Amino acid sequence: MSAWKNGFKVVRCVNRRYFSAIGNYNQSNLRYQIGKETKPLPKCGPLAIFATLKDAEDFKSNPMRAGCTRIFRCWYTKSRQSCLFVGDGCHHLVAASLPQGTVLATRVIIVEEVSNHV
Repeated sequence: MSAWKNGFKVVRCVNRRYFSAIGNYNQSNLRYQIGKETKPLPKCGPLAIFATLKDAEDFKSNPMRAGCTRIFRCWYTKSRQSCLFVGDGCHHLVAASLPQGTVLATRVIIVEEVSNHV
């Protein structure tokens, strides 16, 4: 079993619930809960987190992240996979094209909020 590491997760806040900052929360249903382990949905690749708070803040500050986003300190286990993907793998992003400081994870636990600016 991989060791847990410290990182930062940017999430979208919708009706006091936390979802991935990217994608349509109604379709993905990948929900994050404080203190609970989150794993990728079936047929989906790893989860994306950030190694540093600065990288998470830079990602969150992008104007395309309109809406309520929050940054949480998290624990994660690093993935051996090198891209994000959903479904049959035909929609994927290789690690080199992801935002600065992105780390791919097999499991994530959000622990405490470190930023709640809208």
